[in-house]
Amino acid sequence: MDLFLLVISMFIAVLVSVIVNDYVPKVSTPLIQIVLGVLISIFATTKITGFDTELFLVLFIAPILFDDGFQLDKRTFWDQKGPVLSLAVGLVFALVLIVGFFTHAIVPSIPLAAAFAFAAALGPTDPVAVSALTKRVPVSNRQQVLLTGEALLNDASSLVSFQFALRAVVIGSFSLLAASLATLVSFIGGIVVGIALMFIRGLIMRGIANIGLDNPSFITIFEVITPFLVFLIASLFHVSEIIAVVTAGIMYSMSSDRHKAKGAQDSVVSESVWNTLTFSLNSIVFVMMGILLPQILPTVWVNPAIANWRLVLFVIAITLVLYAVRFIWVLFIKTNDDVRSDISAGTYAKNKLRSTLIMTLAGAKGVVTFAVAMSIPAVLLTGDPFPERELILFLASGVILLTLLAANFILPLLMPKPVDDAGLETSEAELMIEEYRKIIGALGEKRTPENEAAVNAIASKYRRRIGRLREEHDIEPQRHIDLSMVLISWETDNVIDMVASRKVNPLCGYSFVCALREHAQGSDRRAPWSRARRLSKIASFTFGACFGKGAPCESPARRCPKNGRA
Repeated sequence: MDLFLLVISMFIAVLVSVIVNDYVPKVSTPLIQIVLGVLISIFATTKITGFDTELFLVLFIAPILFDDGFQLDKRTFWDQKGPVLSLAVGLVFALVLIVGFFTHAIVPSIPLAAAFAFAAALGPTDPVAVSALTKRVPVSNRQQVLLTGEALLNDASSLVSFQFALRAVVIGSFSLLAASLATLVSFIGGIVVGIALMFIRGLIMRGIANIGLDNPSFITIFEVITPFLVFLIASLFHVSEIIAVVTAGIMYSMSSDRHKAKGAQDSVVSESVWNTLTFSLNSIVFVMMGILLPQILPTVWVNPAIANWRLVLFVIAITLVLYAVRFIWVLFIKTNDDVRSDISAGTYAKNKLRSTLIMTLAGAKGVVTFAVAMSIPAVLLTGDPFPERELILFLASGVILLTLLAANFILPLLMPKPVDDAGLETSEAELMIEEYRKIIGALGEKRTPENEAAVNAIASKYRRRIGRLREEHDIEPQRHIDLSMVLISWETDNVIDMVASRKVNPLCGYSFVCALREHAQGSDRRAPWSRARRLSKIASFTFGACFGKGAPCESPARRCPKNGRA
């Protein structure tokens, strides 16, 4: 009964976090959920004493990664495959070496192999944290793809590095060549298993459709259990379960796009179920992390063998080294747009520096790091306790909290300010309008019966913004300009006819025709209401002057503009 109450408390904490986030939007939901988890741990009578890492990964992380792979922008991801793989594999190995050596140097009581295991646990950028972050902070589409792709793929390289470093501590043997080959086999094997299983799933679904069992409930349940099955089967083949699940999600998305197997009702049910499932799992893992933290931190905090201020200093130093390595790595790979047109070198350097800092701070650590660190065994094969296990867990927890805090409070300060449409030059506003038109066109190509309402709503927002830009800058669509030119031509012909029939003084008609042509040349891009006002003033002044109600007509010596004749 106590365990049941604990589970209910976790779900209540998820609901409370949503309410609190509405009132405190500047604090990210994961941080709120960690705090609520800490409160549950303090007041709960039942404690979580064990932590099965394998069960945690398959129960929580597998469906989240499957959904992230499904939602991933595949085209942009493929275009950025080089930087993504560099971040997911190269950066992880760099962090293992540099952070491992640094940790051993400042805390000599942690053996070098154990320090490497600790650094490998810090390798993954948590997909849950990154997903929550990119939804809250308006990063660019390219940065979001890089961060999501990195979070989806770096688990494999981090976990393999962690396992080999852990083996070096427990058994006392380590081979760099064997570790590299194992990483490659695990990575490629995960891809192969993911593709093969989704191909088999497609055959099963077609067979089920042929016998008439493809109702929405059956399809949705089959979808939900797919990531669990993929994870478990990949573990049987001893390949990367994470890569297999991500590959399966991507393949399933591509298959759905090609065959359009699901109807509108199936799509609505499936989307609702997945949205609820992923939100619940994302939230519960952070609540669980908050519940477990009070059981880890006090053990080291009250230890008289090491001063508390030194513990805090260690956490800060390791976090700074982690950020420094990531910053340098991101700076020297192609993660920034290298287009320098129409901007100065100083502006380009400033934008690139800001983009690099955003990518650096956005690589927050989270529950994957926590789960990997918690999987460190308490004792070695010899029966001796694992060296400094509690201290490693403390340092890992501290780094997680610092990176989450930095992503929550510092990262928004680095984001570029929203463009003020009213402050744009006319040429810039025209470019913005053209970009918005391209977006509307791209949305139209992706319109389906299932997403038509959402696509129309988004397209309407862009159309309203286009209208606002045109009004603020007196920019008119080309079809309106062409129509205005026709109207001016009609007005000119009409005045000439009136002069020929002696209904209007020739001098006044001459002046009016010159004004019309000047207007046609100098203001052909004005908004229609602005041009109408000007034409009204021209007509009022000219005819008023001719009929004695305004200023006298201009003399015959007045000339038309250089590019026109009366």
